Amino acid sequence: MTRTRTIARCALAGLALLALLVPLSSSAAPRKARSSKRAIKADLRFAAEMAEQGLWREALFRWERVLEARPGDARILNNIAVAREALGDREGAREAYDQAMAAGADPKINANRMLFIRAEERIRERTPEELVEEAERERP
Repeated sequence: MTRTRTIARCALAGLALLALLVPLSSSAAPRKARSSKRAIKADLRFAAEMAEQGLWREALFRWERVLEARPGDARILNNIAVAREALGDREGAREAYDQAMAAGADPKINANRMLFIRAEERIRERTPEELVEEAERERP
């Protein structure tokens, strides 16, 4: 399986869980005064729409903004991890997955994290030459 397909597969797995993971109800975490419930809900909806369209940078921006209002929200951290993974930021994705697990051990978040770890292991098992050959085969 190609690296791009692996990342896409992981991203799609994250999207499959997205509907369950995007919290639209209030959180136990305190909110900043400038972030209304309505603004947070709008950002969450827009982020989900952007992710569905593959516009990961915009989705990431919105989820990071929501995280400012809901620090430590495991579901938002999971969504950030999926977005970073889709953008190729593996270190950032790993960090966000770890933070999500530390914030709340949700089995769905752990499943996303395990998919990510397995994909990382497969990438590390390949030689640089194999990765170059694969990238050349994927070129149009």
